[in-house]
Amino acid sequence: MKKFAIPAFLLLLLFASSFMLRSPESRSQKSPGEKINWISMQELNDLAQSKDWPKKKRKIIIDTYTEWCGWCKKMDKTTFSDPVIVKYINENYYAVKFDAESKETVQFGDREYKWVAGGRRGINELTRAFGIRGYPSYVFLNEDLAKLQVVPGYKDVKTMLAMLVYFGEEHYTKTPWDQFQKDFDSGKYMN
Repeated sequence: MKKFAIPAFLLLLLFASSFMLRSPESRSQKSPGEKINWISMQELNDLAQSKDWPKKKRKIIIDTYTEWCGWCKKMDKTTFSDPVIVKYINENYYAVKFDAESKETVQFGDREYKWVAGGRRGINELTRAFGIRGYPSYVFLNEDLAKLQVVPGYKDVKTMLAMLVYFGEEHYTKTPWDQFQKDFDSGKYMN
């Protein structure tokens, strides 16, 4: 019996070490296409300033977060990892991750936004320009980079999908949110 115990232990050790030697990112990595194609504010600005913008225009969702925000992290792990949300955003929006406390100067449109000291950690002026007061918050912009709405707080998959459809398919131009949400909940907008 002892003859088999040592080889079995070695096989187990080999298997465990091969798993542990992989980086945490590769252990949790989903297959391509299952993650939101997040871009930075700089990438969005560069894209919007490019000559190709008229052909590539889309609505924009900006996930405004902070490093210390627990609900922001939960959004990333749950709602923003859901395959339906990932697919809808990737097909219909440019998705931007923006750290509200970023100390980097951010170019957006024809203006620069800087970090300003205040409170415990300071804030980037763009956060104030959007009118954000809490985290996470989602800024919805139209194809011309005009603000449509800022929506604060954690959102479950169903609520986020409703918001994405509401702004992405321009229901906001003809249907009040409360009515749209009732219709959405009843399945009216599901394909």
